[in-house]
Amino acid sequence: MSSAVLNKPSAKTTVHTNGVVGNITSRRLPRKVDYPEGDGKPMAETPEHGDAMYYAVSAARAALDGIADVYVAGNNFVYYVEGDVRKRVSPDCYVVLDVPRRARRSYKTWEDGGRTPNVVWEFTSRKTAKEDREDKFVLYEQVLKVPEYFLFDPLDQYLKPRLQGYRLNSNGAYIPVLPDVEGRFDSEQTGIKMFADGQILRFVHPSTGAILPTYAEAEAGLESAKRNRAILQNAEAEIARLRAEIDRLKANG
Repeated sequence: MSSAVLNKPSAKTTVHTNGVVGNITSRRLPRKVDYPEGDGKPMAETPEHGDAMYYAVSAARAALDGIADVYVAGNNFVYYVEGDVRKRVSPDCYVVLDVPRRARRSYKTWEDGGRTPNVVWEFTSRKTAKEDREDKFVLYEQVLKVPEYFLFDPLDQYLKPRLQGYRLNSNGAYIPVLPDVEGRFDSEQTGIKMFADGQILRFVHPSTGAILPTYAEAEAGLESAKRNRAILQNAEAEIARLRAEIDRLKANG
């Protein structure tokens, strides 16, 4: 049964206290809409696409950690028409500025003042190449009005060039973003710079200029720091022992 039928006024006959028979109109409560949080499909077509996606979301969060009102997510549904579960898209990675920083199972534009993503990243694969270049391109440009759209092909097989960027102009149409002299692309919305590095689209921190590490790199760095700290602590302990030994020898001399 459609919501239109459920919301249709229904007439009931009643007898007023004065004995006059009349009709009153009652409206049924609106049907609660269930917005699915997943579609049962694999998150990524290949491990390489999964790695690129994981990195982009975590790196974008790290890059924008100092911003109070921002939402960074990926591979969850963005619903953009209240009441219509078909009006949805699942970007690989996206950023919404000027919304509360809180966890969401899906993003519903009407719950955040109608705000749509400021930046979207899609990681192109064999199955998504046409959709990324055509369907999603039109959706992000003409419907959601996403200011910046970046596409990256981790395997360098389905997108030429493998890294592409687009930005809305004053007429609301996407125009290509050109890389700088170092081959890096710049997101004006977030300040994040990016460049292809093997199968990863690397992000550069907008404030520090540091290249944001992958999870494996961050973990290795932590282990290295722990080892270095242990080496330093051992060295300090040995210096303290030697000083104590020298003081003892002087005292006994």
